[in-house]
Amino acid sequence: MATIPSPLALTPRMLPPTALHDVEAATWIWPGAPMVLPASVRQTIRCEVGTVWITQGDGEDYILIAGQHLALQPRDEVIVAAMFAPSVVRRTAS
Repeated sequence: MATIPSPLALTPRMLPPTALHDVEAATWIWPGAPMVLPASVRQTIRCEVGTVWITQGDGEDYILIAGQHLALQPRDEVIVAAMFAPSVVRRTAS
């Protein structure tokens, strides 16, 4: 299994031109560029690097740090945002 580099080790020339960049089924999220997911299926969001904020329109906000996950129901669209530094999340259908 490939190692995902630490966001702290990235240099500006290594940053992708867009907010999201897939790395072996993991998704990098950059601060200031949230990821919006459609409300189509049940899914689990796992934070693998960094800290992310998640909101789903249910009146609740969730903060995940590396190693934590959250199972989401197919309600409204989901917004996932990196909080302090580039973060990595992995989505799986539940």
